[in-house]
Amino acid sequence: MILKHASFVQIPAGFEFYENPRDAKVVLRKIPRYNIADAEVEIVESVMKKLDAVEHYIVEKGADHITIFTGNSTNMDFSEHPEWRTYYILHQNYDDVMRFEKVRKTWHAQRFCYRSRVDDWITIGHGKDLRELAETFCPHIERDSFYELY
Repeated sequence: MILKHASFVQIPAGFEFYENPRDAKVVLRKIPRYNIADAEVEIVESVMKKLDAVEHYIVEKGADHITIFTGNSTNMDFSEHPEWRTYYILHQNYDDVMRFEKVRKTWHAQRFCYRSRVDDWITIGHGKDLRELAETFCPHIERDSFYELY
């Protein structure tokens, strides 16, 4: 059965549409219980806006963490075909590269480790001041120094 009008579709109570930053797939999911305040997400977003090296990123609020995803078009050269830039940016995939996990009243700065034996999040610092952690570690995103954080 094909619905001709979206107004006929009702989302069940307690559910939401969610777009996955990695591949832009949209799914219906149960709304998570967030332990993260919008003001805390804004702290990370404000730090990311100041960075010159990272042009395409998404800051996402998770249940108990704030994740930074970066686009894979950062190093692309569109000088020969500038009209491709917008299309490519809109259709790029994003990788989760850093996150700030909230554990009680402490934040754990983590980066994704791409070593095959680890292939998971590793903690690179912790503290009570989210802004200080973000200002310390976010500038390493999209730089070689990122891989030296551990």
